[in-house]
Amino acid sequence: MASQRELSEFERGMIVGARRMGHSISKVVRSFNIPPSMVSRVYWEYLVEGISTHRGQRSGRPWVLNDCDQQRLATIVRGNSQATLAEITSTFNAGGTRRISSRSVQHSLASMGYGSRRPTRVPLLTPRHRTQRLTWACDVTNWTLEDWQHVAWSDEPRYQLFRADGRVRVWSRPHGPQLSTRYRAG
Repeated sequence: MASQRELSEFERGMIVGARRMGHSISKVVRSFNIPPSMVSRVYWEYLVEGISTHRGQRSGRPWVLNDCDQQRLATIVRGNSQATLAEITSTFNAGGTRRISSRSVQHSLASMGYGSRRPTRVPLLTPRHRTQRLTWACDVTNWTLEDWQHVAWSDEPRYQLFRADGRVRVWSRPHGPQLSTRYRAG
């Protein structure tokens, strides 16, 4: 079952006020964009218990990060998508008053839809590259085997100066812009 967002005390008061003014449940549902069962439950709690700000017991530990902290965390990840979990955690802890563990960072990133994924390994071609490739392909369509024997095929070596390219990973959403230069390798 999908979890519903928590109604604020103000929203609960507005629901009770709208129902006391004689508005129907369906009209309140359209006004606040919430399920009818939630409107009925809030108004029923008001009628039975006389309060509109009652919040039920919640199981589990509350989240360490609030909405502002999660936005800050998302900004850090968008700024450097190739940062490791430890780097993201240390950057977050350096800038704020709250210190959190890397496990909390990983859990929060997962709840926001971010995951550590392999980058897309494709060369990014510009429109100019595409026209040059098409022109070259049209030029060599009628080449014979003799013509192709005069072509030198070479494998150029690569040199990595700063980072090892063995296991590069990026933080991205599942259906994000994988072909962007930020999320690509190779």
